[in-house]
Amino acid sequence: MHLRALGLVSASAAFLACAHKPEVYPNDKFVLDTQHERIEARIDPNGINGTMIQLAQDQEGLNGAAFNQPVFLHFTSDRASGLVANTPVDLTVQRQDQKLRARGIYTGAPVDLTVSPNEISGIVRGCSYWLKRSESVFQGFRQCGFKKEQEPTTVNLPRTLGSKSDPEKMAILAFFLSQ
Repeated sequence: MHLRALGLVSASAAFLACAHKPEVYPNDKFVLDTQHERIEARIDPNGINGTMIQLAQDQEGLNGAAFNQPVFLHFTSDRASGLVANTPVDLTVQRQDQKLRARGIYTGAPVDLTVSPNEISGIVRGCSYWLKRSESVFQGFRQCGFKKEQEPTTVNLPRTLGSKSDPEKMAILAFFLSQ
């Protein structure tokens, strides 16, 4: 009986351990990987495309539909604004050395998000994120709403995101982290 219980514990530990091992992610794909969901989308100069995500990049910003909701985002040198799911987005973005910080609202909910080469942390739409760079991805935890448990989370930021302006980068990150 004890050996069977030990085997179950070992199998559970092995499953949890490999559930969020760093994978090799494509250089042009954003990936949000949690215990409950995985969102992937290709980011390129023409926009963002993935399952249920069709956003076109034009001179005005990003427009289209994501998760069956309309998206209209516009960018200035230090701001991202518009509507996602018919609710307001208004983010002010500041750069300090290698850190980017976005503050404001995203789909009507507060955002205070900081991104550096080694860390993603902050609050986006009721979820708190604590992610550290691990090899080529960011790994750590998120905690959403009133849940006590922290959920293991992995985020891959594609190289193609680097060609975007600071407000575009932070609005795109807020878009994915708010799902």
